[in-house]
Amino acid sequence: MTIPIRNYRQPVLSVQCPKCQREPGKRCHDEHGYIVPTHRERFRAAMKESCTAIHRFLNWLRIERGASENTISNYERDVWQFAEWVDKPLAQAERSDVQTYIGELLASGMTGRSAARKVSTLRTFYKILFMDRVVSADPMTAVRLPKAEKVLPRFLEPSEVDGILNPRATTAEDDLGKYLVRRDMAILELLYAGALRVSELAGARLVDLNLIDRYILVRGKGDKERIAPFGLTAAKALGTWLAMRPLLTKDSPWLFVGRWGGQLTRQRLWQMVRGRSQGVGRNVSPHMFRHSCATHMIENGADLRTVQTILGHADISTTQIYTNVSPGWVRKVYQKHHPRARDKARQMSLPIEDGRAAPLIGPTICAHCMEPVCGESKWYCKRHLLLQRERSKRSWKKIRERRKPKRGRKKAGSVHPSRKRKAA
Repeated sequence: MTIPIRNYRQPVLSVQCPKCQREPGKRCHDEHGYIVPTHRERFRAAMKESCTAIHRFLNWLRIERGASENTISNYERDVWQFAEWVDKPLAQAERSDVQTYIGELLASGMTGRSAARKVSTLRTFYKILFMDRVVSADPMTAVRLPKAEKVLPRFLEPSEVDGILNPRATTAEDDLGKYLVRRDMAILELLYAGALRVSELAGARLVDLNLIDRYILVRGKGDKERIAPFGLTAAKALGTWLAMRPLLTKDSPWLFVGRWGGQLTRQRLWQMVRGRSQGVGRNVSPHMFRHSCATHMIENGADLRTVQTILGHADISTTQIYTNVSPGWVRKVYQKHHPRARDKARQMSLPIEDGRAAPLIGPTICAHCMEPVCGESKWYCKRHLLLQRERSKRSWKKIRERRKPKRGRKKAGSVHPSRKRKAA
């Protein structure tokens, strides 16, 4: 494992020390003026002691947790950044060092979400060291995560997706350019139809594709496998690409290859998506197609469990964020289902389609049974309308009987009680 020291190719004495600001060509001195090892030399010695612990942590991520190489790379970068900042062996770090480190990250302008990820990396790192008895006390105990703000995922409108997937004109002139255009269109169709991550698309193999049943076997985070279905349009684009693929390569196992037959990288896929989406006037990334697929499925009535299975989320709370990304869809559902958002004539609408009730406007049913309403009423069928009229007649008859004594004539010689008091 290489130690990521900045300017490591330059001589030690030719670099200005960032700690004591010594001049190039001179040694570091302490407060008494004695020559001491440079801060870079001390940092190298501290890193030699920390290399074993970091190497053990990365092996645990790779073997026991089964993390992807991108995750391992991010964790390694976070641990090395903290090791470079603390300037001492990681086994000697204390809680105050971690808290000061978090404060400096937030003061430098880093968002709470990024700082929380680095703290989570250090928490997992020291947890492994404590379990292996490398450290006697965990410095991450009682260290709170920075408050991470909630950010809604960005997605494309259906018109923008159509503008990207159905371009008006292409700039390909030679045969190779036509092959690459067909490849790019197949990539975009599969990104939107199967909601694939960019690393999953780059690692897709030819044997994982099934054009007959229209699905692809995807290996996601943690080396988990799932089946990602796609539609007929994506199947046609993939079929066109597979017909041209042998002209570029015949031995490569990857589904999508580059100009020289090699595997496409994540960076190249980003460049391709950004170049193909210039016509919509937005900075589009490959992950936006994944967000767009989930958002459009929920807008068209898909349940969260199905969307969770297609996206490969371990927890449904991750999928629930897509229910809040479309204000127009929320307003439409509210006006359709909330009783106070509709008039009274539409509140009891319940059409029957395919043996189940659908929340659409249709023939109104009776308020007491499942029979349709009659033409004389908006709320009751014929039988319940007659019962309601008889009940109304009986109630009005009782009311008239109670009012009869009050309507009777005054008795002869009767005097009002107030006049009797005055006479007395």
